[in-house]
Amino acid sequence: MIPGWALIDDAWDGQTVVDDATLHITTLRRTTLAPSAVAHGADEPAHPGLLALAAGAATAIVGGLVLLGWATHIDALKSMLPGLVTMKPNAAACFVLFGTGLALLARPIRPWRRAGLVPIAAATLLAFATLGEYLANRSFGIDQWLFTETGSQLGTVASGRMSALTAVDFCFLGVAAILATGGYGRRLVLGLATGAIAVACLGILVVLLDGGVPVFLAGSTQMALNAALAMIVLAFGAIGLLADSPFTPVLGTASSATLMRRLLLVAVVTPLAMAWLRVEGQRAGLYGTSYGTALMVIGIVTLTVVAILGSARWAANLEQQRAVSELERDQFFELSLDMLAVFDADGRFRRANRAWLDTLGYAPDELIGTALFDLIHPDDMARTVTAAQRHFIQGERVEAFKNRYRHKDGSYRWLEWMSRMSADNSSAFAVARDVTSRQRGEARLARERELLETRNATLRKRASHDALTGLYNRRFFDRALPGIEQRWRRATADPRPPVAVVIFDLDHFGALNKQYGHQVGDAVLREFASLLKKRFRGGDLVARYGGEEFVAILEGATAADAAKVAEGVRAAFARMSVPSGTGEALRTTVSAGCAQLDGEGAISAALALADVWLAQAKRAGRNQVVGL
Repeated sequence: MIPGWALIDDAWDGQTVVDDATLHITTLRRTTLAPSAVAHGADEPAHPGLLALAAGAATAIVGGLVLLGWATHIDALKSMLPGLVTMKPNAAACFVLFGTGLALLARPIRPWRRAGLVPIAAATLLAFATLGEYLANRSFGIDQWLFTETGSQLGTVASGRMSALTAVDFCFLGVAAILATGGYGRRLVLGLATGAIAVACLGILVVLLDGGVPVFLAGSTQMALNAALAMIVLAFGAIGLLADSPFTPVLGTASSATLMRRLLLVAVVTPLAMAWLRVEGQRAGLYGTSYGTALMVIGIVTLTVVAILGSARWAANLEQQRAVSELERDQFFELSLDMLAVFDADGRFRRANRAWLDTLGYAPDELIGTALFDLIHPDDMARTVTAAQRHFIQGERVEAFKNRYRHKDGSYRWLEWMSRMSADNSSAFAVARDVTSRQRGEARLARERELLETRNATLRKRASHDALTGLYNRRFFDRALPGIEQRWRRATADPRPPVAVVIFDLDHFGALNKQYGHQVGDAVLREFASLLKKRFRGGDLVARYGGEEFVAILEGATAADAAKVAEGVRAAFARMSVPSGTGEALRTTVSAGCAQLDGEGAISAALALADVWLAQAKRAGRNQVVGL
């Protein structure tokens, strides 16, 4: 769970101070996470690239329709309304090129973005060439490339040549698009696009107020209405290429974005509509300039006030709905049986429900302002800090995290947490549940499981090992023999690897037991078993065969090899002494018989042969090893 501490830069910067009673985290510095870390569920704006894509597609279509009008001699496609200035073919070609490039730049794939710069650069160079014609006052021949215009139309200085202001706007937007694509000069991009919009709006105003009035410089031409409108759309698309586009707050689905779009529409459409109505009324002779101006102002004010009142009413309804939702949320907050809390970025309680009183004994008012880490069990502090790092550095949601918290009476309770950050990363919303009984039950089950496993291991060992000597017992030895024999028979080497058998028998052990007692006899058996463990390999099968008899199976060893090992055991055992309980050191000996598994015989046959050689060692005087 752990709400907001700051860790190095995007993380935290602090020291852990250890106190005798509790652990505290101090010098914690809050950091603001990037907007990309916004929690799920917040209103997310539409991606600005969609604006560039839509603007590019729309302007490319407009340019294509104008070129179609020139090809088919349909004047309605060249200009929006009869009697207005027509868009020139080279201007239409620039719109097609620029719109196509803008649509390509809006794609997230890098090769598409690189390809989008080519048509934009071509349109920009054509616009610069047109400006060169105006400045040099001569034609470079580019005006008649696509279609031939024989006579000058309304607002046209040179046949087939785009407006000077249209060319300026294309130059502005070409530079702006290239800068926006490279991620440079955000302010310059906005300035160039805004300048293009201002020039285009001036052209629109000229058409609305008086279509025959040329734009402010002699020798230039009036911008066509369809070109001005398309230029505004193109400018918005160029701005949309920016990673942090200023249109982002307007394009979202949040209520603030909806309200902003409404007011922007009113702010743009109302003055233009009132200005046009005023001019048309004056032309019709309905009123004079002063009266027309007054009517225009009254109309603008009235429509603006109506729009504001309507927006305010809409906003009030939203606020009322929000208040109802908050009331319902608060009711669930207080009624929840789980422990709900809101923490600030420093991990202090901002709000808590009544379940905290029922679980930890703290009233909600007592927790407000308390640091969460002040309640954590010292043994859980390191784990909790690690969870906080994952929560804030890596942006992971905390789920099913368990740690202990101090009850008001001084005891501790186990809590299980879930937590996530707010959209602005200023708060953490957490829910906890008391799992103390479950944890104690799981701990009890773990202890019982461990005890059961220990007992099972003991039973397994008792089932396979001799309790006195710790060697394998006769039962385990008999079960292991078939496996050894099968491995020997499956061996592909020719000849097969040898397998040797050794049988040991302590000399005069019955008399030793009778004279010194069974406790001394047991001590002798343990000492001999310890010697066998040291002398034989870890892979050899060594077992207590019964009474004072011991047996060993040596895979990969011959009878001669086994005899050498047995002789070492015999000699070492003869030198050993065992306390007898009477003050004297007791010494005893051992005899052994060795044999080898060979041919098609079985291990049982080798054991029988080794037993024969053991009997021979006994008859020959004991304390010796006999075998092939």
